[in-house]
Amino acid sequence: MVGIWGVGGGGKTTLASSVYDEISSNFDGFCFVENIREESISKNGLEKLQEKILYGILKRRQVQVGRVEEGKRMIMSRLCHRKVLIVLDDVNCIEQLKALAGSHDWFGEGSRIIITTRDVHLLNIHKVDVIHEITLLKNVEAMDLFCKHAPRGDKRIEDYELLSKEVVYYAGGLPLALTVLGCFLCDKGINEWRSALARLKKIPDTNIVEKLKISFDGLQKDEKELFLDIACFYRGQYKNEGIMAMLDACGFHPVIGIEVLRQKALITISRNGRFDMHDLVQDMGHHIVRGEHPSNPGKHSRIWKKEDVVKICAMDATTELDMIEAIRFEDNSYGSVKLVPPIVVNMKNLRWIDWRGNLATPFPTKFPSVELCCLRLDGVSHKQLWEGYKHLPSLKVMELYGLKNLIKTPDFDGLPNLERFILNGSPYIEEIHPPIQRLKVMELYGLENLIKTPDFDGLPNLERFILHNSLHIEEIHPSIRRLENLIFLCIDDCPSLKIFPPVTQLNKLMTFLLSDCPKIVKLQQQNMSNLPHLHLDNSGKEVASCKKNSTNFSVTCLACGDTEVKKSGDDFIDVEECCLEEPFLPHSNMNHHTMLQFFSRGLRNLHLWYCNLGDKEIRSAVWDLPNLEKLNLSGNNFSQLNFSLFQLPRLKWLNVSRCEKLVELSELPSSIAVLRADWCTSLESLGDVSNCKLLWSLSLCKNKLGTLVGDILLDSMLQGIALEGHFVSVTLDHQKIPKRFAGRLFRGETFTLHLPHDWYNDFSGFLICIVTHMKSPYVDIIIKQQPDEDPPFELMQESNEYDGKTIFIGYVSFGSLRQTSLVTSPYNIISFSLHRGYVCSLEAESYIGAELVPRVNKGDQVQTTKVAADCSEFWDNEREDRSTFTLKHDSQSSIKILWQPYFCLQVS
Repeated sequence: MVGIWGVGGGGKTTLASSVYDEISSNFDGFCFVENIREESISKNGLEKLQEKILYGILKRRQVQVGRVEEGKRMIMSRLCHRKVLIVLDDVNCIEQLKALAGSHDWFGEGSRIIITTRDVHLLNIHKVDVIHEITLLKNVEAMDLFCKHAPRGDKRIEDYELLSKEVVYYAGGLPLALTVLGCFLCDKGINEWRSALARLKKIPDTNIVEKLKISFDGLQKDEKELFLDIACFYRGQYKNEGIMAMLDACGFHPVIGIEVLRQKALITISRNGRFDMHDLVQDMGHHIVRGEHPSNPGKHSRIWKKEDVVKICAMDATTELDMIEAIRFEDNSYGSVKLVPPIVVNMKNLRWIDWRGNLATPFPTKFPSVELCCLRLDGVSHKQLWEGYKHLPSLKVMELYGLKNLIKTPDFDGLPNLERFILNGSPYIEEIHPPIQRLKVMELYGLENLIKTPDFDGLPNLERFILHNSLHIEEIHPSIRRLENLIFLCIDDCPSLKIFPPVTQLNKLMTFLLSDCPKIVKLQQQNMSNLPHLHLDNSGKEVASCKKNSTNFSVTCLACGDTEVKKSGDDFIDVEECCLEEPFLPHSNMNHHTMLQFFSRGLRNLHLWYCNLGDKEIRSAVWDLPNLEKLNLSGNNFSQLNFSLFQLPRLKWLNVSRCEKLVELSELPSSIAVLRADWCTSLESLGDVSNCKLLWSLSLCKNKLGTLVGDILLDSMLQGIALEGHFVSVTLDHQKIPKRFAGRLFRGETFTLHLPHDWYNDFSGFLICIVTHMKSPYVDIIIKQQPDEDPPFELMQESNEYDGKTIFIGYVSFGSLRQTSLVTSPYNIISFSLHRGYVCSLEAESYIGAELVPRVNKGDQVQTTKVAADCSEFWDNEREDRSTFTLKHDSQSSIKILWQPYFCLQVS
C-alpha cells in the first residue's frame, strides 16, 4: 500500500494516473477508482465503489453488493490470490479505506494499492507501507506545464515572457493553478492577460479556490476558525507560547487543531518553528473571510489589512459591526491612522484585538465586554486604557507593550478569568492595581523605573511570574512566599535586586530562573523551619510577627539577608548592625547558608545565570534538591564544581557554559544526561565520566581540556546505555576531533554509508562526524535501499582545513529504531545530507564522514532488547519545540531521521 499525500491541486491524481498507466500491464487485474470522497456520500456509495473494484478486476458484469460488510468479504475472497493494481483516488475518511482495501491479506502477493489523499492521518492509521508527500513544481517545471496550456501550445511568445513568469510566481508551483490559468489565458490577448493578473491579486480564481476549499470544508468548526486565524494573522510568525495562549483563549484548542491542519496539508510548520502555508491556500482563507462582500470590511469576520481598518474608522458611529470577531492593525508611520474607539462599541462579537499603533482616545465605557478574549496593545500613548472598573469576563490574555505614558494598569477586579498578563516598556508606570484575584500569569518586561513588585497577597491563583529588565528594582515583595499555586518564577536582568524572601513554602514551584542579578548572592538564610521568624525591612519595621513566648527565633533582615538566632531575653534588634558592609561575611557561630536554602525541595528546574556566584557561595550552599532535573549555573565566577558535595540524585541537565574561571568540573552525578560546558576558557579537568551511563548529549567548546578529550568522552559515552538503546550527540571545537575520524572526512555536505551483509547483527549503530562553520545545522539521515553506486567523495586529510570550525558527532543505535521497519526491510545504505542553519560570515566548506560501530556481543539480540528496554531514563527535554533526534518518516521504502545538534553561540 502506497499513499500519495499533499495539498489539493498538487498533482496527486495526476501522479497516480501516470504510475497506473505505466505499470498496469504487469498485473492480473487493475482498477482506478476515482472521486471516492464524492461518490461515497451518495446513496449506497461504498457498495457501488466495491462493485466497481470487483468488476474492474474480474470483468464480470453481474457483481452486486448488498451491504458494505458483504462487499468486504467478496473483495477479500475473490482477490486474495490475484496480483492486482488498484488506485483509490481522493480518500477522505478511514471508513472508505476499510471498505475498499481493509488489509494487505485482501490481495495477492505482489499487489499494489495506491491511495491519494489530503489527510496523512488516514495513511498513518491505516498503516500503509510507503507515504509519498508530493513536492510542488520548480520554476522550470512550472513554466513548462503552464506553456502547455498557454498561447500557441508549448511555444512561448516573447511578448508574453514576463507575464508568464508572473503567472508562474502566483501559482507557486501548484499544478492545478498552472493548468487552470493556462487554459483560461490561452486565447486571450496581452492586455487581457494584464487585466487578469491584476484581478487575481485581489480576487482569486473561483475554480482554484473551490478545489482548495474542499480540505477546509472537511474541518470541524474550531479547526476552521483556527485555520482562518492563522491564514489572516499568524502566517510567518513563530509558533510560540504567546500565540498558542491566544489561540487557546479563543477556545480553538490549538495543540490538536494545528496538528490536524498540518496533516490535511493546509498549513506547515517550518524548520525554524514558524507557521506557513501555500500562498493560494492563504488566498483561499482570505476569500472565505471576505465572503460575498469583498469590498465591505464591516461584513468580514477578521480585519487585518490597513485599508480595511481605514474604512472601518471612517464609518458612521451607528454602523453595526457584529460580524467582526478579530482585528489587527500595525502602523509603522507613527500614528497616521488612529482607531476611533467609539467604533469598537459596535463590535459586539469582538474576541481579539492586536493594535500596534496609537489610539485616538482611551477605550470608551461601553467597550465590548462579553466576547473579548485577547487584548494586545503596542505603542498606545494614553496614561490609562479606560477609566475605572470595566467588566471583561472572557478576557484571558492581556499584553501591553511600549505604553510609554501609562501610569497605572486597569482595575483587575473586572478581569476574573485573566490568565496571561504582560506589561513591557512602560517607564512611568506607578501603580499595578493589586486585586487580581484569578490572575494566573504575570509577565513584566522593561519597567525601568520600577523599584518594587506589587503585593502578591492579592494574587492567590498566580502560577507564572516573570520580571525582566527592571534596572532599579530592589525588592521582591515578601508576600510572594505565600503564592501556594506558583509554578514558574523568573527574575531576569534586575541588577539592583537585593531583597528576596525565602520561597521554601512554595511546594508547587517547579521552575526558578534568576539571571543577571549579581547582588542577590548576598542573601543568607539559616535552615530553621521549626522556628518562627521575624522579618525586618530596611527601615526596621516589622513585617511578620513572631511568637513572643518562644525560647528562640530567627531574624532575617530583608535589606541584606542576614539571619541570626535571637533568644527570648533580647528586647530589640539593631537593624544597622545587622546590615553589614559588602561583602557580607557571616560570623562563624551563625551557621549561615547561601540563598539556595531558600528553595523548595520539590523544585525541578533551577537557573542561576550570571548571578556572581563564587567558590564561597557554592561551597556554603546546601544543595539538597532531591527532585531537581535541570540546573543552569552559566556565567558565574566559581573555579571548582564538585558534585560529590551535592545531593542532586535526579539531575539530568547541567549548563555551566561561560563560567570563565571554572578550572575543575568533577564527580558528575550518574543521572546526568545532558552537559553544556561551552566557553569555559579555564576548564582543565572534567573528571571521570565513566559512571555517567546515561550521558548522551555533550557540548564542550573553547576550553583547556586536552586534545584527546574527544576520544575519551566518545568512547565512554558509547560504552553507556546509548550504545544499544538510544543516541549520542556531541559538540566539540576543532582541536578535539576524535582519531577515528582523522583523515577520514570528505569535503561536501552529503555522504553515503553502505551497509554490509548481516549489518544488523554485527553492528550496534552508526556514527557521523561533521566539521563545519554552520551554526545550528540540521542533518537528514535516510536509511533506504538503493543500487550500489559510489558517488565521488573528496577525501580531506589536512587537519588545518578544520581550523575555526565546530565538530558535531552523532550516533544512532539500531536498537533505538527497533519499533520501525529497520529489520524487516532490505535497506543497504545510509545517506547523510547536511543543511544550513544559521551560517556565520566566515562561511566555508564542510566535511562529513560516517562509520558503523561494531556490536560488543555480536548476534546477542536478547541482550540488545534488554538494554534497550532499560533506557527509560533517556532524557531529551532540553527544548520544548524540538528533539535532538526526530523520526520523521518510517516505511518499507525508507526511514528518515532529523538530527539537530546543539550549538552554543558566543555571546559578547
